Amino acid sequence: MNAQFAVSIAPVPSTFNMPCVACGITGGHSAASNLVDANSGLGLAACTGHTDVTTQVMTTLLSYELAELRAAFVTAGLLL
Repeated sequence: MNAQFAVSIAPVPSTFNMPCVACGITGGHSAASNLVDANSGLGLAACTGHTDVTTQVMTTLLSYELAELRAAFVTAGLLL
């Protein structure tokens, strides 16, 4: 059984310059507009176009290990 974590979304502070993680996985370079945090203790930055898929990923993500991160985004529907 997979864990299901609660997720919150907040705007990226204007002083931060963060890339969108999903864009990075697909080879893009968009700046993040949102921080998606889970009660697992993990969080990822997302652009407006990838906030929904990042939110879905964060409900089950257990680590930032690259293979797991890519697999979680593919499972959530991100096309590489």
